[in-house]
Amino acid sequence: MLRLCLLLYISVSYVLALYFAPEDVSDYKTKRDDPRVIKARMRQIVKVTILNVVVVPLVISLCSTSGVTFKGAFLDLGILPGHYIARGGQWDLASYVRDIWRCLVLVSLLYVGPLTDAVLCAALTGVPAKQICSDLWGQFNDVWGVRNYLFGPISEELVYTSMLLTTYISLQGPEADPLTLQRLLWQPSVYFGIAHLHHGYEMFASGTLTLWQIGVTVTFQMLYTTVFGALTNYVFLRTGGNLWACIVLHSFCNFMGFPQGSETTFQFTILTPARTKRGAALVSLWNTLYYILLLVGLLLFYFAAGGLVTNEHSLQV
Repeated sequence: MLRLCLLLYISVSYVLALYFAPEDVSDYKTKRDDPRVIKARMRQIVKVTILNVVVVPLVISLCSTSGVTFKGAFLDLGILPGHYIARGGQWDLASYVRDIWRCLVLVSLLYVGPLTDAVLCAALTGVPAKQICSDLWGQFNDVWGVRNYLFGPISEELVYTSMLLTTYISLQGPEADPLTLQRLLWQPSVYFGIAHLHHGYEMFASGTLTLWQIGVTVTFQMLYTTVFGALTNYVFLRTGGNLWACIVLHSFCNFMGFPQGSETTFQFTILTPARTKRGAALVSLWNTLYYILLLVGLLLFYFAAGGLVTNEHSLQV
């Protein structure tokens, strides 16, 4: 019961913090994407996260039967790079950085289709490298980029991966069912999925979508984030508690987004249509290859996940 209460507290406190911003923020019509709302909410999340970074290790140290100390429970959150949960809290910064790189390689395999498509489109349209760098920098150099690629991944992984998993493992009672990898992957990740249900309220309050559209959107978000939560849980467990590998993976996936249609195909069928039959045929061929690459990416990701992520520091369950 204690574990369930702490899990619920961790999950709910993050969401409630979004709605305890100053009262005047509620007057902004664009809500979550208004820069003033974003800044106000980030300030609230920082306060709650700092509080929970103290509360969660404290509760674990007081109530866990494993005898973990407050310092040990705090370090197990993974905030400090180089610390591994396994083997009594071993430090190995070189392996830690290497694990982050391997996780980035793994997720790049998943996005092999979109990445190849982006490179091909840039090459065929003659976009200068300087312009590409400028565009990439522009993605990060505003409040939306900070939220989506820095603040969001850091705070969400700390709360919904690290805090939930360490709580789930540390407060496992002696009479509870044995922990299995499947349970650790999926049960904590459900909290992350459910935490996105509040977007439905914001959509309803905006008055721009029908109830059917809201229901479909929120259901997809919940399922997608639950699956994504299971992925970051897997990375956290198999890397021995490497929180920053989860953060980098989360940020990269946010940047790439959910795979869409081919950008190259759109460029040469809608924006600047191919002028010859041969060109049109090549565009059609690439469109087919693109969707094949999406499937190849899934297969590469599936078969490479264990080898790229698992190391000697992995948490064995």
